[in-house]
Amino acid sequence: MTCKRITRRGAAWALALGTLGLGCAPPENADLASDLERGAEAAREGDPLPLSAGCGARTQSTSAIPTAASACRADSTADLRVTGALGDARTREAAADLADLGCVCEVVGSVYLTYPPINDLSGLSGLERAGGLVIMGGTAQRLSGLRADVAFDTIQLTAMAQLEALDGLEGLSRLDRLRLADLRLLADLGGLDAVEHIGALELRSLDRFDRFDGAPALRSIGALTLLDNGLLDDLRGLEAVESIDAIELQQGNLRDFSGLPDGIAVSSLVVRAETRLESLAPLTLAPMVTTLRLSGLRWLNDIGSLSGAAHIGLFSLDNLLELDEIDVLRGVSTMDSASVTITPYLTPDDYSWLRGVATHGSTPLEVW
Repeated sequence: MTCKRITRRGAAWALALGTLGLGCAPPENADLASDLERGAEAAREGDPLPLSAGCGARTQSTSAIPTAASACRADSTADLRVTGALGDARTREAAADLADLGCVCEVVGSVYLTYPPINDLSGLSGLERAGGLVIMGGTAQRLSGLRADVAFDTIQLTAMAQLEALDGLEGLSRLDRLRLADLRLLADLGGLDAVEHIGALELRSLDRFDRFDGAPALRSIGALTLLDNGLLDDLRGLEAVESIDAIELQQGNLRDFSGLPDGIAVSSLVVRAETRLESLAPLTLAPMVTTLRLSGLRWLNDIGSLSGAAHIGLFSLDNLLELDEIDVLRGVSTMDSASVTITPYLTPDDYSWLRGVATHGSTPLEVW
C-alpha cells in the first residue's frame, strides 16, 4: 500500500458523504466543487444530497456510502476529517471500518474524528505523524491501534463517554498540548508512559479523575489547567515533575498541593473558588510573575510559601475570608496593577506597602 502524505499545498476540504465526512482534495472540476459545497450545506440542514464515491467520481445515488479510500487520493488537504452520526446504520457501518485510512502516513494539519462509531484507532494504523489528533464524542473505548512510534503535536479528546484509559499513546515523548474534557470514565493518565514534557495540560470536567498516575516520565509542564474535576483533591502522581510554568485551578474541592515536589516556582498562578484549600505550599514564585490571582478561597490562611518574586504583572486578592498576612510578598519591588478586595482579616497596615510598589505600574492599588 502506498503511503499518502496529506500536506498543506491547498485548502482543507471536507467531502460531505451523507452523515459521513472524509477529508478530500479540492476537485479540479468547478461544478463538482459547487456540488460539494451544496452537499455540505444540505448535510448541515439534514436534507437529501448527492453523494460522491470519491474525489474523482460522481454519483447521485443517496444509498451509496463511500469508504474512507477517498482520503488516500487527497493531495491538497491540510486536515483529515471523519464525521459519523447517530441513528444511521449504513453510516455507522461505513465509518466503523476505517481500514482504508491505513494508507495515510502523515497529516501536516490535524486528524479530526467527530462522533466516530469505532472501538479503537486501528483504522489509522499507518499514521506516522500528524500535527494534531482531535476526537469529539463517539464510542471508542481505547486509543489502541496506532503505530508504536506515532507522533502528534497536540491531542484533544472530548466527550468520549466510553474512554477509560489513554492506552495506545505509550510511544509519545512530548506534546505541545493535551486537552482532556468531559471524559466521564477516565481516572488517571495511564497510557502516557514515555511523555516527558507537555506544553499545556488541561483537564476539564473529568468525573472520575482523582490522580495523575500513569505518566511516570513526566518532568515538565508549561501550563497546568484544572477545572471542575470532581474527585481530584490533590496533585498525587506529579512527584517527579521538576517544573511547571503556570497553574490555573478551579476545582472546587482541592484540599492541598500535595504531590508536587518542593521547588516548583511558577510564573503565573490563578486559583479560584476552592472551598477546602488552606495553604499554597509547596508552591513558590519565579522572579518574574505575569499573574498572581487568588479569588474565592474560603479557608486559605497561608500564602507563606509564595516567596521569590521581584515583579508581578497582575496582582489580585479577592474574597479571601481567612487570610491575615501577606508579608511574604514584601520582596516584590514592582507591580503593574494590584487589588485587594474582601479580605476582612487584612488591615491597612498589612497592605499599605503595596501602594508604593504598585505605583511603578500603570494602575494604582485598588482596595475595598
